[in-house]
Amino acid sequence: MTGELAGRVSLVTGATSGIGAAVARRLGTAGARLVLTGRNKARAAELVETLAAENIEAVAIPGDLADAAFCDVLVAQTVERLGALDILVNSAGIFRRAPLAETDDALWSKVMAINVNAVFALCRSAVCHMAGQDGGAIVNVAGDWGIKSAPNIFAYSVSKAAVIQMAKSITVDYARFGVRINTVCPGDVDTPMLDEFALQQGRDPDELRQASREASPNRRLATPEDIAAAVLFLASDEAQHITGVALPVEGGGLTV
Repeated sequence: MTGELAGRVSLVTGATSGIGAAVARRLGTAGARLVLTGRNKARAAELVETLAAENIEAVAIPGDLADAAFCDVLVAQTVERLGALDILVNSAGIFRRAPLAETDDALWSKVMAINVNAVFALCRSAVCHMAGQDGGAIVNVAGDWGIKSAPNIFAYSVSKAAVIQMAKSITVDYARFGVRINTVCPGDVDTPMLDEFALQQGRDPDELRQASREASPNRRLATPEDIAAAVLFLASDEAQHITGVALPVEGGGLTV
């Protein structure tokens, strides 16, 4: 097996669509052995078959990341089935649109359960394992709205800021054990979540895509593969002296 991640066991959440699926393929192409998770069992099984046809080793362990017990089981089964856990990519996330006054307890709890609590539980389990071996790499997918906010996205923006701070705090405690953890912060990306964002605003998804292109300094809309490339870099030995970083991948949008 060749590639910068040859033989390394990589667990990717949210792997059944969008950024997660692109990350899985990019890491697999780089030689990683994959464990994929998502709530859709059929899509997970289909992705495993597709990757197998590309000579990428992958197994699926579908489940609900809102269940903290499943997060612990997921890491344990990854180690049991593939013998290690070298890379964790937390790509799963949900979006709900509402300002503070319209953020009820149910909406807040749902967003935090996936965007923060699941990341916390998976990082905790992964770090406990990685700190006892030769270290490892964790890459969390947050968003540029965790760095700056926008109207009517209170819970989502807070959740992504929490993910960014999580990486910084874990770095302080565990870098000495060889555990690296970084955050990728995309802007708008051409994924099903962007369609969902448009529909929650009552907008046409294609109109939002065009508006995103026009608002970006580089006049393009990110693809899932753009984000996957950044994840691969941060997970690889090319970034072995990089940890605790929040890397914007948004075409320069944070500069305007």
